[in-house]
Amino acid sequence: MNVLTIKEVSARTSLSARTIYRMIDKGTIGLDDTFLVGNIRKKRVITEQWVEDFINKHRRYN
Repeated sequence: MNVLTIKEVSARTSLSARTIYRMIDKGTIGLDDTFLVGNIRKKRVITEQWVEDFINKHRRYN
């Protein structure tokens, strides 16, 4: 399973990091799609599958 950091997710989806953290707090991004990684300094990561699904769901056609 591939995971992406908040910064990488922000770059791919054009959402701000603050919006992504709000989505995690509200439950839009579920606990099965986000993890804390690291021993001392915990880093929040999100699965790449969730990001791809989000992009496909919200894709705009011009």
